[in-house]
Amino acid sequence: MDATNNFVLDGSVTMVWGFEDEADEYAEAILERMPDLQAHVPSLWPLEVANALLVGERRRRITSAETARFLARVSYLSSRTMHNHCRNNGLGQHFCIP
Repeated sequence: MDATNNFVLDGSVTMVWGFEDEADEYAEAILERMPDLQAHVPSLWPLEVANALLVGERRRRITSAETARFLARVSYLSSRTMHNHCRNNGLGQHFCIP
């Protein structure tokens, strides 16, 4: 994989994939290219994602099942700086963001 396939994936792009009403052409294009890309995420990325999911569930924008599907989806991201971060989402659920 050459350097042109490396990019920084931030929380705002990631979360478009988790909320249907956040549709965005750029984020969808990145998602389509993910198999060929090497994502690098900021150290705050897991916390940003966890917070967005928690707020989304509290505001009933997504269900716990949708959160689980989203987390399964992003667990396959090819990322160098992604580490396991396990959290209790405040709704009695425990999940890990790889």
